[in-house]
Amino acid sequence: MKDNYILTAESVTAGHPDKLCDTIADNVLDACLKEDPNARVACEVLATAGKILVAGELRTTASPDVETIVRQTVQRAGYDCNYHVEVRLHTQSPDIAGAVDGDTLGAGDQGIMYGYACWETVELLPAPVVLANRITSLLTTCREENLISGMGPDGKAQVSVQYAFGVPERVDTIVISCQHDADKNPDELREELRRLVIDRACHDVRIDEQTKILINPSGRFVLGGFEADTGLTGRKLMVDTYGGLVPHGGGALSGKDGTKVDRSGAYMARYIAKNMVAAHLADRCQVTLAYAIGEKDPVMVDVNTFGTGGFLLMNTGETPVTSRNGLVTTIAWGLDGRVDYALEGSIFVAGAAIQWLRDELRLLEESRDSEYMARKVRDTNGCYVVPAFTGLGAPHWDQYARGTIVGLTRGCNKYHIIRATLDSICYQVNDVLHAMAADSGIVMKSLRVDGGASANNYLMQTMADISDLEVKRPRCVETTALGAAYLAGLAVGYWQSAEDITRNWSVDRVFQPAISEEERAKRIKGWNKAVRCAYHWAKDEEE
Repeated sequence: MKDNYILTAESVTAGHPDKLCDTIADNVLDACLKEDPNARVACEVLATAGKILVAGELRTTASPDVETIVRQTVQRAGYDCNYHVEVRLHTQSPDIAGAVDGDTLGAGDQGIMYGYACWETVELLPAPVVLANRITSLLTTCREENLISGMGPDGKAQVSVQYAFGVPERVDTIVISCQHDADKNPDELREELRRLVIDRACHDVRIDEQTKILINPSGRFVLGGFEADTGLTGRKLMVDTYGGLVPHGGGALSGKDGTKVDRSGAYMARYIAKNMVAAHLADRCQVTLAYAIGEKDPVMVDVNTFGTGGFLLMNTGETPVTSRNGLVTTIAWGLDGRVDYALEGSIFVAGAAIQWLRDELRLLEESRDSEYMARKVRDTNGCYVVPAFTGLGAPHWDQYARGTIVGLTRGCNKYHIIRATLDSICYQVNDVLHAMAADSGIVMKSLRVDGGASANNYLMQTMADISDLEVKRPRCVETTALGAAYLAGLAVGYWQSAEDITRNWSVDRVFQPAISEEERAKRIKGWNKAVRCAYHWAKDEEE
C-alpha cells in the first residue's frame, strides 16, 4: 500500500438527467410490483429535450399508467413536464421467461456483479463515496426546503480524499456543479454552499487551507435537466455503487425486478461484503458473483479480503461436526458426489493488527517491517497486546471486550509492542485451534498457512512455538484461488484425481516448535491473564 494517495468519487442529485431516468424506470417497476408481486420487469428510459422514451420488456398482470408515472416523477424532481412521452414496452421473451419461472427461479440473465465494504465510515463505504453522496443529498434538501434560494434540481459533486497509510486524512478537492437561476449571485451561492452543504457533509474528514473547492467551475449552470443533457437509465451505475472505486459488472440497477441479477446479485454481493466487515472478519471485503441465465446458483463466487481477514479451517471429513464453542460448521468442498465438511473459526483481528501499528500508531512505515522490528528485541519484556478492537471471538465470545496493552514497564519500547502485537495473532490462532480440537476430538499434527502474513518468518515461527505444531508454508500462498483452480481442473479433466493435486502441492518452509513446554505454558498463561483484562470493558456496569 502506498503511504500517500488520493481517491475520488462522484455523485449526482435526484434531478440529474441520468438519475431522473433511473427514477422513472424504478417507479414503473414499483407500480407493476404493487399490483403484481410476481411481475417481471426490465424498464429503460431515454430522455432529451422535448421527449421521454420508456422502453423495455414486461410480463405482468398489472396495467400501470406509464405516461402519468413519467410526468409525476419529472414534476416531483422539480421540472415542468412539457415533454412528449412515448411508451415502447413489450412482452418478455418466452426464452427468458422459461428460465426464471418454476421452483428453481433461475437468473434472468448472465453477468458478473461486485459488492464491496470497508471500515472507513459507519456506512461501511469508502470515504469519498460517502462525502460525495452527502453533498448531493444536501443539495437536494437545500433546494426542496428553500434553504438556498434560486437553486435548480440538476447537480453533481465530486470529492477527492487524501489517504495516509490507508486512512482518510483530509479532503483534497471538492467539485460541485449546481444548477441556479440566471439572476443568482455566484458569490452568494458559493458562500451558501460552503456553509450549508460542504461544511455539513465533510464534518468528519478534515478540510484545510490547501483543500481546493471548485463550485460551478464553468462559471454558470442555468440550463439543466433534459434540456441541457440527454438522460439514460443506468449511465450513473458507478454513482449507484462505489463511485468508480470498485469494479462494476456493467448492468444497470434501476427498472429491474429481482430475477435480474444485475440488481439482485449486486445487492447480495454488497450484503455479504458488508456483513463480513461489520462482523469484523475483515477491514475490507470485495465479493464477486457470476451467474448464468436460468441457473439458480452463481457459477462463481469470490471473496477477497485484501489480506485483512484471518480464518482457520479444520477438515472434519464426511461427517459435519456441530461446534460447542461458536465455530462455524461449513462445507470444505464437494467432489464426485462426496461432500467434505470443515470447522471454521475466525480471527477477529489478524493482519488488521499490523495495519493498526502502521496506520494509527505509526510505529511502522510498511507492514513487512514488523518482522525486522520484532527481532530487534529478545522478547516482549513482559508486555502483552490484546487486539480486541471490536470484541473477542472463540473461545471467549465477549462482544464488550476491547483492546488492551498490559505488563508495561519503563523498559518497554516500540519494538516490544510490535513483537507483542505479532504474538497476539499466534495466541488467537492457538485459542481457536484448542476450540476445534475440543469440538472434533481430532488430534492435530500440523498447521498449513497461506496469505500475505505467512511471509513473516517471525510470525510463523512464533505460531509453531505457541501452538506446538509444525507450521507448513506452501510455495504458493494464494491458497483460495489455487483451490478453486484445482477444483476446476478436476471438473474438466486436467487432473484425474485428488491424488494428482496432492502431489502438486509443495512446501516452501516448515517451522518447527522451538521452545520448551514450560516456556509455552508460561506465555499462554500470561496471554490468558491479559485477555481477562480486556473482558467487559465496553459494557456499562450500571445496566
